[in-house]
Amino acid sequence: MIHSLFIINASGDVFMEKHWKTVVGKSICDYFFEAQSKCANAEDVPPVIATPHHYLINIFRNNLYFVAVLTNEIAPLFVIEFLHRIVEVFEDYFTECTETSLKDNYVIVYELLDEMLDSGLPLATETNILKELIKPPNIFRKVANLVTGDSTNISNVLPSSQLSNIPWRRMGVKYTNNESYFDLIEEIDAIIDRNGATVMCEIQGYVSEHKNEKNIELKYSFEIHCLLLLHTSVDMSREHAKRLAVGMESGITWRKVGIVHRTTNEILFDIIESFDAIIDQRGMIITAEISGVIDCCVKLSGMPDLTLSFINPRLLDDVSFHPCVRLKKWESERVLSFIPPDGNFRLISYHIGTQ
Repeated sequence: MIHSLFIINASGDVFMEKHWKTVVGKSICDYFFEAQSKCANAEDVPPVIATPHHYLINIFRNNLYFVAVLTNEIAPLFVIEFLHRIVEVFEDYFTECTETSLKDNYVIVYELLDEMLDSGLPLATETNILKELIKPPNIFRKVANLVTGDSTNISNVLPSSQLSNIPWRRMGVKYTNNESYFDLIEEIDAIIDRNGATVMCEIQGYVSEHKNEKNIELKYSFEIHCLLLLHTSVDMSREHAKRLAVGMESGITWRKVGIVHRTTNEILFDIIESFDAIIDQRGMIITAEISGVIDCCVKLSGMPDLTLSFINPRLLDDVSFHPCVRLKKWESERVLSFIPPDGNFRLISYHIGTQ
């Protein structure tokens, strides 16, 4: 249950607060300011801060901190998601969620918070339902409120959807044009060779509501986040493709294609270990530790795929690998499988404790 909500700007001023139970003093924010002072960046403030009698859960959006005060222990992700939902509603109502826009619409902000939370529990979070309860601000409504002296935007009629088991859609909707629009937004991350052919392609996209400036009321409002792996062809001129690094052709950025070593075709290993031990008067080892690294000098032609195995790999602890090592292979079989870079590099660093 959310007890109170404080909205704090980047300079550390509490310019808006809302309480659903008894009033909590602003002094509770001192715990938040203390945690904020220990962080170099604004985004690094811990999302959950425990105080002797309260929990502070916060998010950082648009240079504003939204800090929820809780008296009971609740799933933090539940509160964080709800705070993000509050910001999204404000952005839908005021186009942007900034300190200026919130100050210009103080009354509507408090009315929205009253409808979204009932005694600290989420009630109405769908934007289309809230717009039936609280009319969005516009210049005509502001002029009408100024003339009539009415300072509230709350509707006198309860939305019909509140009386049904489908709260996100009102009853009896009728349109002359029976249609729906979708905005498919995708980001393409691809590796393209010098000939302009796609080696690997990944698309991350989402389907969002269709926004039309002429239609204030949206026919369908939803958002689906998905990750799609699709075969996509990308058009690129040969001149631009040749400017790409040659190693990008294979997706192995640490080694270029077509390496040829005519005089030598070998790989050399340097195993360097430092031994730290405690020895008693009789020369017996009481405790010992080993820290080691394996440095490689690779002079192999082509694209070699190497495998390196150890007699007893369970002795190795705190290992750190070069990015060329296939980590899943090591975790499952304790074998180093890798396509090495050309030249000198550090393959692995490790630690062996007292065994």
